[in-house]
Amino acid sequence: MTISSCPLCQSADTRHFFNSNISVASDATVMEYPITNFFCESCYNIFKIRSPQDKKNIKKIYNTYVLHSIESHQETRVAYDIDKEGIEKSKHLLTHLFNKIDVPRQGRALDIGCHFGSLLRFFFKAMPLWELHGYDISERFRTVVESIAPATSYHCGNLSDVKGSFDLIFLTHVLEHIDEPGALLSFIEKRLKPDGLLFLQCNNLEKNPYLPLLFEQHFNFSLPGLVKLLEDSRLSVYDLKLDWIPKEISVIARKADNCPIRRDPGFDLIKDRTLETMKTNQSLFTKSLTNLELINAKKVPVAVFGTAYVGRWMAHILKANLRFFLDENKKLHKKIIQKVPVLLPEEVTEEIIVILAIPPQPAEKIMKRLAHMTKIKFLPPPYTMTPDCREPA
Repeated sequence: MTISSCPLCQSADTRHFFNSNISVASDATVMEYPITNFFCESCYNIFKIRSPQDKKNIKKIYNTYVLHSIESHQETRVAYDIDKEGIEKSKHLLTHLFNKIDVPRQGRALDIGCHFGSLLRFFFKAMPLWELHGYDISERFRTVVESIAPATSYHCGNLSDVKGSFDLIFLTHVLEHIDEPGALLSFIEKRLKPDGLLFLQCNNLEKNPYLPLLFEQHFNFSLPGLVKLLEDSRLSVYDLKLDWIPKEISVIARKADNCPIRRDPGFDLIKDRTLETMKTNQSLFTKSLTNLELINAKKVPVAVFGTAYVGRWMAHILKANLRFFLDENKKLHKKIIQKVPVLLPEEVTEEIIVILAIPPQPAEKIMKRLAHMTKIKFLPPPYTMTPDCREPA
């Protein structure tokens, strides 16, 4: 397959990664839009080559999807190991951030890609004297964001129209959606005050084998790939965490002029590990897709464990034979997703093969934790079965 050079680093050292006729939007909506992904072995990131029709489809997605409700209690919840009910993601991230840096009582903050303003809302509760600015591409968020506090402004249109410099800029799960991420980071570097901070979050490509299924994301970043992109934009990593949110990268960065770039001595080893991990992930995806299609062709009744984007993508492949979803989140209990109900694992009364729509390591943990539920025949990635498709291989 002939491809162009990497749009991030212009290297020709790229290779086909995988393609799928079915993709998913970030709000987990299944899209019958084909995708083709490529991996750059120079900057360690994944990219998609876009057609004019792709760009039209992306615009449709952005005009309709909602990542979470306006109500904070319905925002994505995390940290179930800390609180059995989970903690709102924005609140959890800000708790970590405030424990890591000294935030002054007053300042100017900008949230790029603010959506309904959940992060700004929690930030205001902790820092009520700050001047807050939210930016997004749609006018539909304006009223909600501007209601957070009197000193809150909402911006839409050209990001360059946002005036002034900032003490803190948030960029959470936005960079993947930008077709020129280097240009955005350079803009941020210019708009940070001398001692200003960028707080950036994105999914960790190495820990998310199925991440490139997300249609509207132009890029997916590995740890070394993200660090290189920041450095190329004159931003220096002040701190980097992989455990604040599982499978996500959290970065605090400063202007390189005020925080010299220092590479960890083991950075080259990290790059080598990334290359090996990506080869493993590519093989996992290819085998998973092949095996799921084989299972569907055999007309074996199945259920899917997990209702996030991977689960819904797999459910679409298996839809003719899909009986139900399984999810341990009680708030999803009995909801109908893709025309089938969501059940709790303990409700399974007849033997059925359950596809674990999660990466291998967490899949193993779930299989061990729920091993006492003997009616469930768990099938982990890459979903290999015996020839008669009666039991997992």
